[in-house]
Amino acid sequence: MKKTLSAALLCGALSGCASLVAPTYQASMDNVTALKKGEPFSAKVGEVKSEKQKGNANPISLRGARLRSPYDNSYSGYLAEALKQELSLANRYSDSADVEISGVLLQNNLDAGLATGIGKIEARFIVTKAGQIKYDQIKSAQTEWSSAFAAMVALPKAVEEYQPLVAKLLNNLFSDQSFLNALK
Repeated sequence: MKKTLSAALLCGALSGCASLVAPTYQASMDNVTALKKGEPFSAKVGEVKSEKQKGNANPISLRGARLRSPYDNSYSGYLAEALKQELSLANRYSDSADVEISGVLLQNNLDAGLATGIGKIEARFIVTKAGQIKYDQIKSAQTEWSSAFAAMVALPKAVEEYQPLVAKLLNNLFSDQSFLNALK
């Protein structure tokens, strides 16, 4: 018992064993404004899947620590929640809409780095209307930040950068006029 407790305490003290949770998504005013431009529409969020491939980790490994999504431990769930929040705040979300936004998370990674941290995310977004595909494109976003050698500084900063990275991805999507036209 003492050995197990000692190992758990030691593990928790070292960054290599830590389990972290990404911050919950907070809608971006820039994204909400982009959705409110043009003609009004209503859309619902369908299934967002995650493709298993290198660079699309779940959980995300940060110097041995594991960063988990607060949405059922699923980053595809994180992206679906982000879409719902943005649409809802823009008064464009409706569960009964005949327009549906779905997607596939293709890349999702953070690297806390020793001097510079890097975050990358990529997803395929599909808009269907009455079962017919109106939009099917891949969007991506990347961010960089100052990191540190010390894990106690680098890990919290990397975690903090995740939510803005997702917001940036959605801003790239919502800034695409073809996407907005497909929602009409």
